[in-house]
Amino acid sequence: MNCKNNFFYLALGFVVNYILMVNPISAQEEIADSLIYKDIAALVYLDSITIRPDNNDLNVEDFVQMVLADTSFYEAFEQLRIHAHKMDHTINYFTKNGNIKASYTGIHQQEITDLCRTMRVISKKETGKYYKKNGKYNFYTSQLIDRVFYTHGRQCFDTLSNVNTIPKSKLEGHINNLKQIIFNPGKEIEFPFVGKKMAIFSKNMRQYYDYAIKHHKDENSTNGMYIFSVKQKEEFKNTKNKTIIKEMITYFDDESNQVLQRNYTLQHDQKIYAFDININVILSKIDDIYIPAEVNYDGYWNVITRKPEICKFKFIMTEITK
Repeated sequence: MNCKNNFFYLALGFVVNYILMVNPISAQEEIADSLIYKDIAALVYLDSITIRPDNNDLNVEDFVQMVLADTSFYEAFEQLRIHAHKMDHTINYFTKNGNIKASYTGIHQQEITDLCRTMRVISKKETGKYYKKNGKYNFYTSQLIDRVFYTHGRQCFDTLSNVNTIPKSKLEGHINNLKQIIFNPGKEIEFPFVGKKMAIFSKNMRQYYDYAIKHHKDENSTNGMYIFSVKQKEEFKNTKNKTIIKEMITYFDDESNQVLQRNYTLQHDQKIYAFDININVILSKIDDIYIPAEVNYDGYWNVITRKPEICKFKFIMTEITK
């Protein structure tokens, strides 16, 4: 696999694989080695309504540590792999003028029997050249969507720990090296020109970001939310390629500290490759577990030697059963 293709797969890896497949790093091993909670906590902005009346001694340092060490987001996606559910989804590809040139709309049902999962297609409809003449996908983004969301054949597991398969191809190995970004953002990855810029809490990258915690509660909601945001500073918005993660916002239940939602904006622009994507993931509680209820993606990719891909997709998970 040449360097140019590596850059392309890096970009596509952000789309879906980081979101769903990452194995969480040991919070105390990895994060403690590279991050200083006190330093980050000192930079966090608290608005006037952050401190709840029943929690007026909020420890910012402890909260930051909790954010960085959280694995509940990862665990929610793993639960999806071992529970029956229906998946209603739409994938659209666009021309530069904003017209749809290919699409796929489908309803798939994952079924669990004797610790084995299978998936059947209830309905599907494609338009344009979504597939090649040989039946394979015409878009690389769809290849990765297939890898993450679909189940082919019968896949069995005895525990949650062996749900994922061991990487066999160079592409799989390359993606696995990058997966930890979405679940454990702030850690440098081993990739040229990109790796250090992903460490949004590192000493070198902190100068580019504003960190903030605020509390929010809807009138019709019993619990409120803590919202932890990392946003690129205004003075660097017109500075090219200083950062890749432009914004990351995580919503936590203020009682359980469970992640409820995450939003990401990632951008980069070089001659070799460019991307501009927005990702939104919403979790829902089913009985006593959390499951990804909705995944939204809106992104543009342009990698040398490949055709640009402008894609929007939305996955909605329903009828989840234990």
